[in-house]
Amino acid sequence: MNLKLAEFFVNPISKDLPGFLEAVFDQLLKILWVLVPIVLIYAAITITTSRGEPNKIQEAKKIIFWTFFVVALVVGGKELINILS
Repeated sequence: MNLKLAEFFVNPISKDLPGFLEAVFDQLLKILWVLVPIVLIYAAITITTSRGEPNKIQEAKKIIFWTFFVVALVVGGKELINILS
């Protein structure tokens, strides 16, 4: 079996917990970088097309709130890992 190809791949998971958590939060931030604008655009379209319906406006406000909550949670977790390590 030829294992030379495997030598070029580096395992992103380190052997310690802070390194592992930092890798996880890095990947989450990359995912959020793509998803957050899409979700916010969806919420903006929902508000724009609500035609004054309170239910749709409340739904869009909830989407915006939870989007920023998740972003704050992930960024806060990443910064906490950086502070502790």
